Amino acid sequence: MFLLYPTADPDTSYLRDDMTADMLKSLGVGRLLAMEERDLAPLLSADPTVIRRRQALFQDLDRSPALTEILHRLYEYLKNIREMAQKRAGLGQTAEDVLYSFGEVSLFIGMIRDISEALEAAEPASDALKDLSALLHEIAADPQFAEIEDYVAKLAESRNVARSITLGVNLDAGFGVKEVGVVSVNDDRYTVSDLFTAILGKKRQDGALVCMTPLVGGEKTRGLEQAVYIALNSYLLKAFVRARTVLLGYISSVISGVTPLMDELTFILRGADWMKDLRDRGAVFCFPETGSRLLKLKGCWNPALLRKTEVKSIVPSDVSADGETTILLVTGPNSGGKSVFLKSVGISAVLAALGLPVCAKRAEVPLFTRILTHFPAQDSEQESRLVEECRAMRDLLDRTDEGTLLLMDESFSGTAAEEGAIIAGEVLQIIRDSRAFCLYSTHLHALASAEAVERFNRGSPKLKTLSAEYRDGERTYRIVEQAAAGLSHAYEIAERYGLRYDKAKGTH
Repeated sequence: MFLLYPTADPDTSYLRDDMTADMLKSLGVGRLLAMEERDLAPLLSADPTVIRRRQALFQDLDRSPALTEILHRLYEYLKNIREMAQKRAGLGQTAEDVLYSFGEVSLFIGMIRDISEALEAAEPASDALKDLSALLHEIAADPQFAEIEDYVAKLAESRNVARSITLGVNLDAGFGVKEVGVVSVNDDRYTVSDLFTAILGKKRQDGALVCMTPLVGGEKTRGLEQAVYIALNSYLLKAFVRARTVLLGYISSVISGVTPLMDELTFILRGADWMKDLRDRGAVFCFPETGSRLLKLKGCWNPALLRKTEVKSIVPSDVSADGETTILLVTGPNSGGKSVFLKSVGISAVLAALGLPVCAKRAEVPLFTRILTHFPAQDSEQESRLVEECRAMRDLLDRTDEGTLLLMDESFSGTAAEEGAIIAGEVLQIIRDSRAFCLYSTHLHALASAEAVERFNRGSPKLKTLSAEYRDGERTYRIVEQAAAGLSHAYEIAERYGLRYDKAKGTH
């Protein structure tokens, strides 16, 4: 049983490798969903069927908080059953150990009844939850499940209503005791014997045990109590052990199809909780269309910003690329929003590959088979930053093809601007030949000059320039499609703070 996949066949559509977890970490997706990157990486998919199934599931949960609560309950059931099974593995064969196992069985029965009835009442629309509901109903309808449920119920009842036992004592000819044993455990108390009652018995007193003659009394009773306890304990233990073997064998075979849901439920519930948080904050998100090579985000924003600001303070941007224009070059001064924009697009691509909604008003996102990041390298004591960047870029380019999204943030900025621009220009041509999508944020303005863009676009696919928007000398943090502004914003900023030489000279 799988909630995230329509079949049990392995999903190899997304090309995971040793760089996948690093990519997720660099974009902050693990922190966003409160999950480890190594747990998220196997869930990435480029299979449209898988993504449609997941989107329908998350739309179900977004529509109905009751469904999310049901899945939370299912997760807690499975967690407790797993913990009980692990503890049972270390137990022995005492009566307490055996009865502990019946608690595990009772919990499983309660889970099947509770979740199956709750899902039926909630009326899910997604195939994933319909499949889950059908599986639980199939288990509940199994005659063997009904027998086990009835047995466990009677067992629990018998532990609470046993009120007397019948001892059988066989005598020899001289009234000597030949055999003694427990004959039955009864759910009612003895009040009077039947044998010879008419001749030798006393009158019945309601609710009290009336004996022809006491067997033992006082301190002597303790020996009998101990003997009875040992006999009963031995018999019941053997019976329970046999029953436990049968019950746990059945439960293990059935639950093996359910317990794997725990790992999937972890992701599903984190995604559902994340969506709820967005709803509670009044944030905009949507489920993207994923059926083409068109990358188009309207009102896209970076959800990581919610950790330090409110929704109303976040400035969204638009982005558009297709099979003919696959490289977006984002320029502008530092702190203008380039890196935030780059990560917002990367996060959107990852969320789409997980089947989750993206933070945008409208979205069309290709299902990339690989998402790669080349973010600023750290200084090294052994080699220059530039050498490290070039080596890392070579590794990325070896994995880049038509199904790749490559995100580059200030790559080759650890050297002189002229040298960095030359290397970056060569890299962009290699990326173009691979037909991969690429977003490259940089302050290497020579790459985005009109002449450089015109020369690059003589080939195909083409490059498009975007830039950080400024209005009246103020940065808006919006990224818009426009030619690179070059150094004009630097002059505007200098003038704003009284640092223009010509202006300052005129004041003296």
